[in-house]
Amino acid sequence: MSPLRNAAPLLLALAVAGCGGDVGEAPTADAGRHAMDGGANGADAAVENDASTASSDAQASMRGAPYPIVFVHGMAGFDTIRPLGATIQYWGDVVDDLRSRGETVFNVTLPPYDSSEARSRALETELLAIRAQTGAAKLNLIAHSQGGLDARLLVSPNGLHWGDRVQTLVTVSTPHRGTKVADVVAGVGDVLPAAVADGVFEGLAKALQVTVYDLKNDPHLRAQLNELSEEHTTKIFNPKYIDDRRVRYLSWAGRSNLRPGIGICDGATFPNKPTKLDVLNPLLATVVTATEWGLPPKASDGLITVESAKWGTFQGCVPADHLDEIGAQDVNGIDLTIFDYPAFCRGIVAELRAHGD
Repeated sequence: MSPLRNAAPLLLALAVAGCGGDVGEAPTADAGRHAMDGGANGADAAVENDASTASSDAQASMRGAPYPIVFVHGMAGFDTIRPLGATIQYWGDVVDDLRSRGETVFNVTLPPYDSSEARSRALETELLAIRAQTGAAKLNLIAHSQGGLDARLLVSPNGLHWGDRVQTLVTVSTPHRGTKVADVVAGVGDVLPAAVADGVFEGLAKALQVTVYDLKNDPHLRAQLNELSEEHTTKIFNPKYIDDRRVRYLSWAGRSNLRPGIGICDGATFPNKPTKLDVLNPLLATVVTATEWGLPPKASDGLITVESAKWGTFQGCVPADHLDEIGAQDVNGIDLTIFDYPAFCRGIVAELRAHGD
């Protein structure tokens, strides 16, 4: 583990918007034999994008599978930052690790604080460049947190119409049904006690290295947080940005705060292992109160509940919090997780390849 991950407060910037996992829970080549379950969370509304016929014809001469892998970051994410002269990569060492194994892998950099409408347009620009560089007809996207919403908008027939250019979209702890943390900050949905709400504001502001004033007044942050709310995702985003049936949608969820995930994590492609528990990163201690609000408390990775993370074919839960999922596992030199992030990402890629992607 790199000591540079001691700068975890900066990495929490992806907060409300990846990869990670226990070696035993990572997908294997056998995973490619699992059939789609029909996309229980959005695939019912999936439609073909007939307007793409011409572009599909043009792709006939482009390179087929195996398709390149592209990692898409969440809110306030980055490629690299250099606090105090150190260099920290958002995805840890996983991009280099996969490249060393012969994979063609890229990671993109999107506007850190903006709506998915704006971020998806930036994502399109980066993906166009990757396709031009590789000559690949399609791409496989692995998206963390808000990056999953950006990618869904990109693919959707009601979005940017990329259903003919994306083979598989894998989302990791994406708030497909929003996050209560965003509800609190955006001032929508059920009202939490003032003391809880104040703690969420202060904790999120500290994590994002902005002020509470910024959270309440910055127009880009406001648009972003409103879009990540439970109300907006379920009533506006999901009905509008329907899935494209040509694309395979897979999803993973993280469970932390010593939650075993019994029940909510069951019935997935890969079985839940409730005895493997993750200790929540202290940086998430105040915001998790809102995330898991209710009785019984909801299983989550500290920011996104398991239920919200499910989309398409639910692959399963991993013992990890929202920071573990991008490789930021250390706090002040102390490893708080049993989660093997590189092995999990290798497993996701192995499943894609076994499936013929």
